[in-house]
Amino acid sequence: MKSVVAAVVLLALTNGAQAQQWGAIAYSQSTGASGSSYGWEYQSDAEATAYEGCADYANDCEIAVYFESACGALAVGSNGGWGADWGYDEYSASSSAVGLCSDYDDGCEVHTWQCSY
Repeated sequence: MKSVVAAVVLLALTNGAQAQQWGAIAYSQSTGASGSSYGWEYQSDAEATAYEGCADYANDCEIAVYFESACGALAVGSNGGWGADWGYDEYSASSSAVGLCSDYDDGCEVHTWQCSY
């Protein structure tokens, strides 16, 4: 009986535990290039993948936002200003990114978004 209870507890623990799902967005303000990633176990891997995707097209890429089991978005304005943020869904991440961008520029629109869950 003890082994059955232990097996049920172990099964419940392994089914309930979910691996971290990191994602990131990198951006080059000078070229407008971007890179994104999702589904990584480690934040550093998510950032490196997003950076590499952007760096294929620009040499001044930087990580704009990273997120864990959530969504990230990058918004860019008409004069080169930008803002990035995360949220628990595409809409909240995008809205927040546009709001942050609007603090610095006009005509802000979502450039890219990505979810990682």
